[in-house]
Amino acid sequence: MSKRTRLMASFVIFPMLATLCGCLENTPFSSSTSSNISGNISGKKPGSSFFKFDYKTVTRISIARNDPTTGEPFSAQVERSKSGADTYSWQIVSQELTDRLAYSNFVEHLLDTLSTLQIQDEAPNGPLESYGLTPPHFAIRFSTESPEKVGSQTEFEIHLGSGDETLFAYDPREPKAIFRVHGALIGMLNHLRNFETLRRKTLLTFESDDIDEIEFWKGSKKTLHIERHGETWKSMASAGSEKTSPVFKKDIQAYLERITHLQIQKFPDDPTWEKAAMETLKNSPQFRIVFKDRKNMPTELRASFQPHSKILTASLSSRAGSVFVIPQEVTKDLNGP
Repeated sequence: MSKRTRLMASFVIFPMLATLCGCLENTPFSSSTSSNISGNISGKKPGSSFFKFDYKTVTRISIARNDPTTGEPFSAQVERSKSGADTYSWQIVSQELTDRLAYSNFVEHLLDTLSTLQIQDEAPNGPLESYGLTPPHFAIRFSTESPEKVGSQTEFEIHLGSGDETLFAYDPREPKAIFRVHGALIGMLNHLRNFETLRRKTLLTFESDDIDEIEFWKGSKKTLHIERHGETWKSMASAGSEKTSPVFKKDIQAYLERITHLQIQKFPDDPTWEKAAMETLKNSPQFRIVFKDRKNMPTELRASFQPHSKILTASLSSRAGSVFVIPQEVTKDLNGP
């Protein structure tokens, strides 16, 4: 069984796989097996939003895709988790993944466009199959939490199919009617071509403006230590030292933009391989960078070429337990600005 097959098999809690085998019973999604839809008594009207909810209150979203002509079929579930005093991140729910961090900006944008999805009109009566809804090209279920009543959850569900340049939507939980819909959601779904789209491919978990201090190490030797002082950066003789701290004249901002946008080339998702790679990174890293924020909290990036290979791997303390493959050409930035 391939790694991708194992990954898809792990999402047994998601409905699209059940849809494909024709057994939607006892799955999180409602069935879309009705042969014919006739009449709208749901109260939804042209010009109105398909759903009414605040996307910022969503705590969980399940997505299943089954349209092999435009992308890779997959199913996934992501949940919101608190990552700071006033910040949240999204985590992919899957025991097969060693790194579960989701591409939070994409998830938030997807939910935002879902909240603004507009009904164009009601589709003519007809079978679900004629609108690409058996099985649906996309099935999405999400839960919102009431800000006034903690723990109170409301669930929403939508099935989406397409015809000739038209997106059709169907809510299997309400009296049965199919609607033509329009909005920015269509573009987001077109971008969601495979499971990897949901993963956070940017390695670092913070922005360039959050960094106030950086230490660069090569092997066991510290090669550079710089700190932010207002609009300038200074080279430090040692951590916290104010002795001989000349202004660092290289373009630090350009460097910070590059390093904070460093992209992961591959998620191995192989615990056995990652364990061996982590030993190399732990015991004999070739490159080490320690970033500190305004509160002096460190985040450590380690990188090494794996023994007898040209594979450059990296680990990050804020994504503990995971190893990532990164492009070889970033070694120049791992050495410093």
